[in-house]
Amino acid sequence: MQVGATRTELGTLLATSRYGLHGMECEPFGIAVAEMQDAGMIVLAPDTGGPPEILGDARQLYHDETQAAEKLGRLVRDETLQRELHARALSRRGLFGPERFVAQLRRSLAEAGPCAS
Repeated sequence: MQVGATRTELGTLLATSRYGLHGMECEPFGIAVAEMQDAGMIVLAPDTGGPPEILGDARQLYHDETQAAEKLGRLVRDETLQRELHARALSRRGLFGPERFVAQLRRSLAEAGPCAS
């Protein structure tokens, strides 16, 4: 994929890919991880920063490049693991999407009430 791809091109790529390998360590959130998961991809990501919360499964997390390669190799060979992690990705769709974020923000603002003057 080229730099500057449109959201439509990105969506097509994600929807036609089975696996995602995220490599940024200590990423505060991990929007790319959330988007790959929302697309139904099986994602492997570092065990630091936001991705562990997004993925919620230690089988998808790695500590270093060697462990990433081992986990990816196992995943490719193990159809049961593939089915389990794919089903998990599908069950977690929308958990970190913009609609949920906006709804939660609105609830929080409503609970806070009007500002005191």
